[in-house]
Amino acid sequence: MSEWDIDTVVGDSNTTVATVEVPASSKLRTFASDAVNITVRGRLGSGVELRTLPSGSQVGRTRLAVTRRGRDDAGNWHDASTTWYTVKMWGQLAHNAHDSLEKGQPVIVTGRLDVNEWDQNGSKGTELLITALSVGHDLGYGTSEYRRPDRDAFAR
Repeated sequence: MSEWDIDTVVGDSNTTVATVEVPASSKLRTFASDAVNITVRGRLGSGVELRTLPSGSQVGRTRLAVTRRGRDDAGNWHDASTTWYTVKMWGQLAHNAHDSLEKGQPVIVTGRLDVNEWDQNGSKGTELLITALSVGHDLGYGTSEYRRPDRDAFAR
């Protein structure tokens, strides 16, 4: 077995395919400059769930569906496969997203991509996780109105 494992992160028509080489060792140190940053357009599959941690930090979580579309030979549009992402947000971004976004709305998310593989009771799965730096309505599908948050309400 090689000292390095090669993982391929496959996105969709709105993302880039990236091949990443990482050491097989579990003692891998990562740095912010090593992160894979992506921008994804899609629709929210759930509202933003907002939780306050014992430390007082706020974290938000939602699901994002990205469905590829294409035309057939007759020129008719058809939906292809859907890729699901879990989007995690922290602090003021989480609070603002919770107050602004609803299930089904088109959004654009920019952030760090992580691929988490899990094995629970013999059932294996993969989660595509975006730790968001920025989230907002996709203005290609409608309009939005900017409103500065009440910082005093966030501090409470």
